[in-house]
Amino acid sequence: MQLNRQLLGFLAAGVVSTLLNLGSRYVFERFSSYELALLGANTVGVLSAYCLNRWFVFAPSADPVWAELGRFVAVNLLGIALSWVTAVLLFRWAFPALGVTWHPDLLAHAIGILVPVLPNYFMHKRWTFNQTSRL
Repeated sequence: MQLNRQLLGFLAAGVVSTLLNLGSRYVFERFSSYELALLGANTVGVLSAYCLNRWFVFAPSADPVWAELGRFVAVNLLGIALSWVTAVLLFRWAFPALGVTWHPDLLAHAIGILVPVLPNYFMHKRWTFNQTSRL
């Protein structure tokens, strides 16, 4: 029961941070390329996801916030890399080859965000917000 409620909370926090991620890309893209805008948007997404997960989903670990945030960022760097590669490959190569014309930038970005969701959940549960101190 706890796992289900926690996973649902994680997914809800993910929806909110995903909306912030997607929306901020449009702002960043006004001043940069699609690829750079994805990096800025992912930064917004990661920071909002950390705050939401710390406040509403997982109990804080025994470590200081900076150590916990460091672990959160470390987990998400792999997720961001996977998300970025997925989005760029879809947007620049796969969607044009398939003839996808309905908001290919948004579709590629959204699919890229979805790719690391479950691995990130288990890493955050077992490492980022683990109750035993690592310092």
